[in-house]
Amino acid sequence: MPIRERIQHIIRYFSFYRDVKIRYKISVFLFFLFASFLFWLLISLDRDYVAVVSYPVHYINLPRNKILMNDVPSSLHVKLSGRGYSILLLKMKEGKHPVQFNLGSLFNNQMMIPDTAPDSWYLLLKSARYLLQRQMGTEVEIIDVLPDTIYFQFSEMIKKRVPVEPVLTFTLGQQHMLSGDIVVNPDTLLVYGPKQILDTLEVMHTNPLYAGELNDSLETLLTFPSLRWVSCEPQNVQLIIPVERFTEAVFEIPVQVTHVPEIYQIKIFPSVIKVICHVPLSRYAMVTPDLFRAEADYRMLAPGSDSKIKISLTKYPDFVELIDYSPRAADYLIEER
Repeated sequence: MPIRERIQHIIRYFSFYRDVKIRYKISVFLFFLFASFLFWLLISLDRDYVAVVSYPVHYINLPRNKILMNDVPSSLHVKLSGRGYSILLLKMKEGKHPVQFNLGSLFNNQMMIPDTAPDSWYLLLKSARYLLQRQMGTEVEIIDVLPDTIYFQFSEMIKKRVPVEPVLTFTLGQQHMLSGDIVVNPDTLLVYGPKQILDTLEVMHTNPLYAGELNDSLETLLTFPSLRWVSCEPQNVQLIIPVERFTEAVFEIPVQVTHVPEIYQIKIFPSVIKVICHVPLSRYAMVTPDLFRAEADYRMLAPGSDSKIKISLTKYPDFVELIDYSPRAADYLIEER
């Protein structure tokens, strides 16, 4: 091997040896640094500390047939004193283990204090501190709790049957009409909720339905808006909007004069009216003049008046759409019998 290559080989050997030695020193240094930190941490955690830990709160076992109406705290901030490792452990569990307030037990133990308003109560957490202490263990001591008071506003739960009122927006296509009543099934709901809310609830409106232009019958389900503390059965209703093409029909209807005294007889001119209406195609054959009634009421005449007698259309099928009728008044002649 040439002298130059031997020199290079020796240099590489010593460089590798130096790198291994440096890495070894660094490893030893890091080990003792970690061991020192660990010893310092153990010594520190063995001391007493004061810290604030937040706990979520669950309220269980509410009074029977009652509902909680107000917003109650969803978390408590507890000031604790204890060994460092106990505080650290609680901090690591923060937010994971909720504090439970059993309202039934609090009422039974007379820890719930009546407030001025009906069905209003409050709980002093100072008096309930032992409940918190029981859930947190004996290795820490509770110094303070915020908030220091929790207020409760209850209301009696009742049920009530109310009518359904659909909220609809639609138009009818050209040459189309409603061929019957809009149907909501069921047309009433059984509603559950606080008495103070249901006492003012007279009707249950549906969520709005924008149906656009209808050229055929529509059948769909309607839902209800969410109301806080209120539920209903069923949660949706069936809606039927009957739509059909129509045709125009014209009928001549005789006018009946009513409430004429027996000593008189009255004649009117003309004695018939012309009625124009829209009829669903499927029911056109069913529509006959005898389904209509036109009347002129003698009592509507003013004594000695020369004015005409008013004609009213008092009866027509509910499935037709009345457009017009004429005349709406007629001349008359009164004679003694």
